[in-house]
Amino acid sequence: MYNVVNFVDQSDQEVEAKEFYTDLIRGQLSNNELGVLFYLGLSDRGAKFKDLVEKYALFEDMPSDVLIDEEHRKIYAPSAYGESD
Repeated sequence: MYNVVNFVDQSDQEVEAKEFYTDLIRGQLSNNELGVLFYLGLSDRGAKFKDLVEKYALFEDMPSDVLIDEEHRKIYAPSAYGESD
């Protein structure tokens, strides 16, 4: 997933197009897949992915019940959920 989102991020497209494509990607993910990606972004291997999650609000529609603990939601910046800082 990182490679796909990174490909969009690195493209020469305008910001609006990048947001459109990352919205399409997000829409294809199940709640459980979002939960797995949430914790992947916290690992050493997922640090770059965490930055992209926060940039493109990839967890905007993720319900808190997929998290082990709802307090974990605070680990990511509000932008990861489509919220202002």
